[in-house]
Amino acid sequence: MLLEKEKVPEQMLSAFNDPQVLLSPDTMARLQTQFAGYGAQGPAMLQQIIEAMKVGLVVSLDRTVDLIVLALTGKAEQLDLPLEQLGPGAEMTPYPGPLHDFSVAPNEMQGK
Repeated sequence: MLLEKEKVPEQMLSAFNDPQVLLSPDTMARLQTQFAGYGAQGPAMLQQIIEAMKVGLVVSLDRTVDLIVLALTGKAEQLDLPLEQLGPGAEMTPYPGPLHDFSVAPNEMQGK
């Protein structure tokens, strides 16, 4: 069954402009009650709209990730450095000895 736009008032469809409705139990309960007024096909119509919203959100997120990857790849291609010179510790001298934990006494912190 395809959703016919003429069967659902624009006011009810506009409730789906904000994807937050999917996270609001109160709003979903209100919409279920409203769509129940359309008889046996009402719940199926509501489910069709919800599924369309979910697909739209996934496609939108997927496209956003693609754009981020494209931007980062383009930026990475501009780098003219060997891998050894990349990263937060690049070109820093290593610690002179083995690493170890240290503690600060509470009375040392009071003066600061």
